[in-house]
Amino acid sequence: MNVNKDFFLAKDGHPSLKQFYFIGAPFEKALDLYLKRLMDLSDFYQNLKPKLSYLDEEYTLSQKLDFLNPLEITGSSKYLLLETQSDWSLLIGNNRNGTDFSSVPYEALLWKIRLLTMYLRPYFGKDEFGAVSFTLYEGSKQVSRHDCETRNVMLHKETSRVEFMEYGTPLPFEQTEKYTERLKKKQADCGDDRRILQTFRHFII
Repeated sequence: MNVNKDFFLAKDGHPSLKQFYFIGAPFEKALDLYLKRLMDLSDFYQNLKPKLSYLDEEYTLSQKLDFLNPLEITGSSKYLLLETQSDWSLLIGNNRNGTDFSSVPYEALLWKIRLLTMYLRPYFGKDEFGAVSFTLYEGSKQVSRHDCETRNVMLHKETSRVEFMEYGTPLPFEQTEKYTERLKKKQADCGDDRRILQTFRHFII
């Protein structure tokens, strides 16, 4: 697959598209769900109705991603919904800083399906702050009025240290017995984003 990887990178080499939102439904169903959601929000905020454009197979993935330009500093003004090789669909917004463009827990409960977000902001160098996270929402398993069962695994840096955290029931593929082992051995080199991302990858698979 020919993808213009530079589109995902800011000038400093960090990802510029930082949030990926997977909808646990095939493309047509995901489109119906999210378009109705946008229409409801448009009516609520009295904004213009969303404009919908279909990008057929003549466009490469790289060209489809180019339609998200220019990236926004806050919020999102464009969204790209992509079919995958599974029963999941991928939604990407054009916000540069990874701002949430949806209330994911609410939508999981509303649609009663699984939603997955991945947040990629590995700004772990000196005087930088960021996070890399994996969060799965089980929309069919409500635990309170506003919450459903959730699994989160995250590396984050809010002070001078890179911290690991998790909550929720581990997924079947997670090797949770290795978490403590890796955390004990980990001496994070905050100047090396590749190592941070590699560490995170091992936490969730």
